[in-house]
Amino acid sequence: MADLLDNKLAMAKEFGATHTVNSKRDDPVAKIKELTGGKGVHYGFEAIGLVPEPFLQSILCTRRRGITTWVGHAPLKTPVTIDARDLILEKTVIGSMYGTARPYVDFPRLLTLYKTGKLKLDELITKRVKLHEVNDAFDALSKGLVARSVIQY
Repeated sequence: MADLLDNKLAMAKEFGATHTVNSKRDDPVAKIKELTGGKGVHYGFEAIGLVPEPFLQSILCTRRRGITTWVGHAPLKTPVTIDARDLILEKTVIGSMYGTARPYVDFPRLLTLYKTGKLKLDELITKRVKLHEVNDAFDALSKGLVARSVIQY
């Protein structure tokens, strides 16, 4: 997991990340390659979507025949320049909007995992806000001060 904020990296470790990289201190591509013996990860994810650089980094961190999934929702017309040679190694890049969930199948399974303590959700909610505080909640999210806020209505 790579991020700019140490508090987000600490939370990632709590949720099972085996390695974290602070992108302010280290080049995430170089560090991830180092951690994987120069090969890269089998599966890479880009989940920010705000700027082009992490999209490219997610591909560069993925090994030969690896799969990169772009989850982050970039603003319209966000260009990402990819060197074609980065894909020659049989890498796959796919986009995902809300995953490939099948609600009737997956939601009951996720609920069971949550109820048995195998899926942490409560820990993701780091703040509860009233409806009139919604702008403050989005501001806190954009600054990395919270994992997620829940609006109490």
